[in-house]
Amino acid sequence: MANKKVVVLLVLAALAMAATPMHADAQLLPCPKECGKDNDNMECPNNLCCSKDGFCGLGNKYCSTGCQSGACSESMRCGWQNSNATCPNNQCCSWDGYCGLGDWFCRNDKCQSGPCHYDIKCGQLLPDPNPYGIRMECPNNLCCNKDGFCGLGEEYCSNSTQVGCQSGACYDDKITIGKQRCGKRDIPNGSPGNGKTCLNKRCCSYAGFCGTNGQYCTGGCQKDYGTCYTSVLGSFISLDALLGCTRP
Repeated sequence: MANKKVVVLLVLAALAMAATPMHADAQLLPCPKECGKDNDNMECPNNLCCSKDGFCGLGNKYCSTGCQSGACSESMRCGWQNSNATCPNNQCCSWDGYCGLGDWFCRNDKCQSGPCHYDIKCGQLLPDPNPYGIRMECPNNLCCNKDGFCGLGEEYCSNSTQVGCQSGACYDDKITIGKQRCGKRDIPNGSPGNGKTCLNKRCCSYAGFCGTNGQYCTGGCQKDYGTCYTSVLGSFISLDALLGCTRP
């Protein structure tokens, strides 16, 4: 019976490995930190979610049903209307109890929790020409738009002519937030890596895009440009190696 269990585990591990593309220059990443009731009620660092199975991470696997602690969110609902739940991935909770980014969610006159902001000034402090080049940057890597206000979302972070992001985590207006470029790698016959870090603890994939699921956060994930983690199907060191992660 024990041998059958081992075979099943190895098959599951092989399937998981096949589903996660590995690359020649990909390095083994640390396995998710353990947490929760089966691990002395340890909490995850940086408000990461502790899954029902006792591992730290981001995304639905960790933050939805069964989440034990951290930025748990089963329905992207939040605030006083929803037992004071907070939003995952450093998103803002709007006045009516929904998670998201941008003015509707993050302005202080509407925002309940998260990186709320209201009329934080930034950018060029003196009128042009400014011989001293004095500029004020936003806190916490918030984006500074062309009008000199700090915030998150398209109204602040796009490099488009209309928004004109000056500093912070700006991104190309030709790419949606879900496809924000990051990291150091160039895409073959495509755009080069821009060396930028992903916003809101998202992962920077091997190909250089920001996201929060296994496509972005596992094999080849660029740990210097965002969060990285690897799913674990068992506690055996051999399975950890198959899945592309190592335990401390």
